[in-house]
Amino acid sequence: MSQPDQIDLTAEEKSYLQALIESKEVAPRVSDRAKILLLRSEGVPPSEIRRRLHMMTRSVQLCLDKFKAGGLMRALQDAYWMAKEKNREKYTPKKYRNKSDGE
Repeated sequence: MSQPDQIDLTAEEKSYLQALIESKEVAPRVSDRAKILLLRSEGVPPSEIRRRLHMMTRSVQLCLDKFKAGGLMRALQDAYWMAKEKNREKYTPKKYRNKSDGE
């Protein structure tokens, strides 16, 4: 039985998140969000994620809420960052480009 905030990621999505974590070119906040999503997909509760990553409870929950509302790319990006077209193209895989947040 899955927990309320449990998230399911494909192998491709997990690989993408791992690449973000290992990349030196992404902002630390994006890397942190990738870590949150990977840990949650492994069944780690939000309170434990917060403890492991030394983050505020609100930051962890916001990332999980954004994933629930809009999927992987929405959870990784904030409104300001998404508005910067050059960053969107640089860090968004081609298959996710030109999709609305609701997909």
